[in-house]
Amino acid sequence: MQPKKNQKVDLSKNSSLYFVIGLAFILFISWQAIEWKTYDRSGYGYDAFSCSHRVHASIFEITKFIPSYAGLQLKLEIEALTKI
Repeated sequence: MQPKKNQKVDLSKNSSLYFVIGLAFILFISWQAIEWKTYDRSGYGYDAFSCSHRVHASIFEITKFIPSYAGLQLKLEIEALTKI
């Protein structure tokens, strides 16, 4: 039994095109993997001292739903004010 070949389905004549498409796809996936950023989602750290006294949803209400803490910059500013 001999394999039947169809000239219209010959993949070897477009092999360079398939190679370039595959290479571009792999480079895109690699680039996205390198640029991927992850953030710590365990809590909400707040650093804006100038807005910390305001009752806004992004400052006050969010602390009811997720754990929150004062950020490093906010702690430093509060320590500086207590020295005065």
